[in-house]
Amino acid sequence: MIHATAYGGTQANTLFENAITASPFLPQTFHYNSQVVLEQYWAFAQAVGCARLDTLKCLQAAKSESLIVANAEIASKSLSGVFAWKPVIDGTLIPQLLSKTLDGQLNGKSVLTGNNANEGFAFTPQNITTQAAFTAYLQLYFPRLSTENLTLIQSVYTTPADILDSATTPKFATSGLSAPTAVNQSQLSTGHQQVANNFYSEVTFVCPSYWLAAAYERAVGNASFQYQFSVTPALHGFDVGFYFPSPARPVDAGVSSAFQQAYAGFVMEGVPADWPRKTEESPMMQNLNATGGRPVDMGLFTVFVDPGVQVAGGPVDADIWEGGRKMRCNFLRSLADELMI
Repeated sequence: MIHATAYGGTQANTLFENAITASPFLPQTFHYNSQVVLEQYWAFAQAVGCARLDTLKCLQAAKSESLIVANAEIASKSLSGVFAWKPVIDGTLIPQLLSKTLDGQLNGKSVLTGNNANEGFAFTPQNITTQAAFTAYLQLYFPRLSTENLTLIQSVYTTPADILDSATTPKFATSGLSAPTAVNQSQLSTGHQQVANNFYSEVTFVCPSYWLAAAYERAVGNASFQYQFSVTPALHGFDVGFYFPSPARPVDAGVSSAFQQAYAGFVMEGVPADWPRKTEESPMMQNLNATGGRPVDMGLFTVFVDPGVQVAGGPVDADIWEGGRKMRCNFLRSLADELMI
């Protein structure tokens, strides 16, 4: 995602012509000289033993072992699910908040971008069972949100009374086309926990994919293709085994082949097989899913394996997907300065 807008999008096709972004990661991004970044830098330097005036030279001369230990120490103090080291706004490679750079020029010609159905589960604390707990989560992870911001978020990311915060509440994958939606229901969680999972998922992975697709579809002469990988459990990273299959981790051959053909078509021809091109007039994306197969209980979730797995899904309207995802992404983008995205 950074390369799409690197140097203000002035690189044309010198970096690449076509880009594939699977689960594009957009963490909170701060200016390189901000207090948050400087405090982290000094904490790292101190952990290495370089807390003096010539800090940079000291760090450059430090042993790798010392840097590794200091890195682990700083990372261990980060919030659960948050990476300690992230890109920073330097005014050149990253001119401003990444969600805002997409309003300007773009590098390359076309993009194939997508997300998984359950991106946020692995990065969100799994103890959020009340509205108060969701509020506390937002305040801790996104401390720049005002009281008004929090109220607005909770009006968009909410759960009805009939979807309970209970371990016994039925958990199932949503269709994406009708209620209940991913806002408060999934195969992994329900209620306020799913609200939190989905909020992190959309602000960090899903909406960046939407924004990237929209940026390329607006640009004259560019093309945009978008997809969602929905094969259960569709966790972050679960898709990798399908387009880069490994004998050590076998997956359904049919779904894997469909994914590989789409990627290969985009690499070779600039078009991902028979997946739809996304335009403002026809905001279609490919929903890659599977049906059938033998269920295997993995504890927190169920996977389905051959024999009997068949490719499912197809083109869907990305704008209205999961109860109006485009609307929620537009809303989150309006809070870019508070969310630091």
